[in-house]
Amino acid sequence: MGCDETPSSLFFLDNLDKLYKDFLDKHITVGDIVNMPFGRVFNFADNEGNYFAILERN
Repeated sequence: MGCDETPSSLFFLDNLDKLYKDFLDKHITVGDIVNMPFGRVFNFADNEGNYFAILERN
């Protein structure tokens, strides 16, 4: 782990928009969807404030 001992995880899926909406509907803290050269991605936080990223497969 890094110096702050915060876990880093990247998850992959095929339908980013559906999961993003599901997270919003469940009041999960999410970041904006960002277009990157390798695909679209957003992050979300768990109930302990740890952030994780989800990348849409092309």
